[in-house]
Amino acid sequence: MRQGGSSLPERAAATTPRAARPLIVSQGNSPNRTPTLLLLRRVRRSPIRRCCVPCSRKGESGSGSGRGCGPAETAVLARGTAVAATGLDVERRQARLAGGATIDFDGLIIATGVIPRRLPYGGLNGVHVLRTLNDALALRAALLTGPRVVVVGAGFLGTEVAATARTMGLEVTLVEPEHCGVPVRGLCEGGGRVTGAELADGSGLPADVVVLALGYVPATDWLTGSGLTLANGVVRDALCRAAPGIYAAGDVASWRNPGFGTRMRLEHRMNATEQAMVAVGNLLGDAQPFAPVPYFWTDQYDTKIQAYGIFPPDAELRIDGDPQDGHFAAAYGRHGAVVGVRGWNAPRQVRALRSLVAERALWTTSTDTPAFLPVAVN
Repeated sequence: MRQGGSSLPERAAATTPRAARPLIVSQGNSPNRTPTLLLLRRVRRSPIRRCCVPCSRKGESGSGSGRGCGPAETAVLARGTAVAATGLDVERRQARLAGGATIDFDGLIIATGVIPRRLPYGGLNGVHVLRTLNDALALRAALLTGPRVVVVGAGFLGTEVAATARTMGLEVTLVEPEHCGVPVRGLCEGGGRVTGAELADGSGLPADVVVLALGYVPATDWLTGSGLTLANGVVRDALCRAAPGIYAAGDVASWRNPGFGTRMRLEHRMNATEQAMVAVGNLLGDAQPFAPVPYFWTDQYDTKIQAYGIFPPDAELRIDGDPQDGHFAAAYGRHGAVVGVRGWNAPRQVRALRSLVAERALWTTSTDTPAFLPVAVN
């Protein structure tokens, strides 16, 4: 499974008479977003149209170049229908399956992701969330019919959807869950379809399509009573380890990032990719801490927003550029170090400044830079 050192199956064979059973639990693409099980097994022949982990980088066919990835070092996804996971017993090292069966494991990776938050009547026709490719395709098809759109949630996902719908010429209302001091209470329906959003004061926002961008919750219900620590996700250490032989990666994982000295759970694509690689490596015998610089970007109309690091409410702030010009970058400092950089239509500035975050540069590095102007944060 990995070049250099022994793999999990080889180490397990030296300590136990049975074959090792590495297991990955992921959310998959099932309509009800139930956790599913994928069993990794070793093969002695080259797989055809299967996924090589982690040598291949082409997830559809497994035909990546895979430097040094020989037949005897290949792990492939076991054939068969995905099975829903309903529980976990850490002590017995067993995963419970739908229907009551169990499956034993020696190594486990939990990658069940997150579940979109919803409002009452959130299952009506015309109500959309964005999590999977199918979600995106369904929303695209709905927008092409020319509907009135209400987007509930004004984070970067909600604002991206609203901006896209407006560029299509659609009538769009973008609201926070608490709209102008009046909470969004739920959705209105007629004939099994959504007809708008209902506010707590009794007023409504008419709509043919409602997009719920209310954030997500970690998919950990199936782990209740498992013996793992659950707190805004699966709590794990810097090595991605939630318990001996059990690792968590991606949106579901909560850990104390040693680079920033704070607990975090990230829902960004690059985090899921990079964290999964570290988790698998550590399951197979590495000891690599996962201490990334959080990164995200969003494109809205003609504006590109980029961010590296963290942005505590008590951070000091300095600006490079003039916000009135529509092109600027901002550096955030806390406890004497640069902890974050944001850019507004300033990709070059952000690329130049992100090293300050990665290197945990002293805050004086930015304060001594003439281009940076101090800004009072209220």
